[in-house]
Amino acid sequence: GKEKEIGTAYLNGMVVSLGLFLIEAYAADYFVLSLGQLANAYAVTVGIASVAALAGLVIFRSRLKMPRLYRFHYLTVLMVTLLFVGLRLDTSGDNVLETALTAVWSGRMSAFSPYTGLELAAKETGGYLPVFYAVLSKISGLHVTLIGKLLMPFLAVLMGIAAYRLLLFRVLGKDTKRSWYGLWMILFLWLFLCFSEIPGYRVLWEAPWTPECFVFICFLPLLIYLLSRRRWNGYFSFLLAFLVIDIALTASGDMRERTKNALPFLIVLLLVFALFRKHILWLLRHFISLCYKKN
Repeated sequence: GKEKEIGTAYLNGMVVSLGLFLIEAYAADYFVLSLGQLANAYAVTVGIASVAALAGLVIFRSRLKMPRLYRFHYLTVLMVTLLFVGLRLDTSGDNVLETALTAVWSGRMSAFSPYTGLELAAKETGGYLPVFYAVLSKISGLHVTLIGKLLMPFLAVLMGIAAYRLLLFRVLGKDTKRSWYGLWMILFLWLFLCFSEIPGYRVLWEAPWTPECFVFICFLPLLIYLLSRRRWNGYFSFLLAFLVIDIALTASGDMRERTKNALPFLIVLLLVFALFRKHILWLLRHFISLCYKKN
């Protein structure tokens, strides 16, 4: 429609920008390009995409709107984020920013051992996310630590609250009062479930620049929202959300590592659903109806 909600538009823009970066990062890695060349290519691509998006808003006379019902949710989460940014100490998630600093210093996309200085065999943890911070540092001129510990916390919590608000709308339907209470409950869980055994909820405040935070807080709820459609799929969304939380609670260390490395696949999957959502949902419904008839 002509009215676009700010949180949803922002969440879509972050998915598109990360998806474009991952495509260019894989291409740059394949052709052995330097970090500076990748930064220049990404700046041009995002610049063109931003101008095209703004032109679309003007041409189609669209306007952005702020959800009044949820404005106190956004305000609360921003205030809590500001408090955590001021009180945050060094954490185990700093290895992501250390890898980004190494990329800025060396001008390369590979990770190096801090003990021997040798290039590591594995790619960057989180699927080029440290390189993303290094590219942002190259473009903006800001230090990697400022981007990770000062900027990314606000970006992550805004993406998370927008994604969970969409998911609640899908599960609860048009019952805005219940979704209003449900979103407050999620913010309550974000604050008080900061245990080391729960990767997603813990890293939201301790290390929001890590891949675990983007996977569990931002992109999995959005993927569940895109998978669901109409009222009968609301229960399906609830079951998927319960399954994700159960995996997060019981995941072993190896599973969490695989989850971190699955971030590029998740972004690509979100882009595919954004482009071909109607066709994919039609295939899913057709497959479910065939299974139902056989039973």
